[in-house]
Amino acid sequence: MTSSKIFKVVFIIAILFSVSSCENEDNLPQADLEVYVSGTLSGNPRSGLRVTVYTSEEDAENEVNRYTSTQITNSDGFAFFYDLEPGFRYWVRVNTVLINNINRSQILRVGLNDMRMTIL
Repeated sequence: MTSSKIFKVVFIIAILFSVSSCENEDNLPQADLEVYVSGTLSGNPRSGLRVTVYTSEEDAENEVNRYTSTQITNSDGFAFFYDLEPGFRYWVRVNTVLINNINRSQILRVGLNDMRMTIL
């Protein structure tokens, strides 16, 4: 094999390795969080409420440094958060007219996680 052919083979292998490394970085395992919000007295789903995820209770209380964009509960009482970092607990805040509710999630695992919040 000539040195030109060896260079081409090594160059192609290097490019393939580089491309496969980039693909792995973009596809890191993530956690999704499904938050279900229902009323305390009725047990019915609550729609149209603002739900936000934070990394600390203090941030959730002060509504600063949110981890994700705020979501609005749908007609079934669900808000969905995608691509969270697994292995951590998050603080979830639901804003209502009367009171703001803040609860801590379980430690999220890769894939779909669910959380229930009961509010007034």
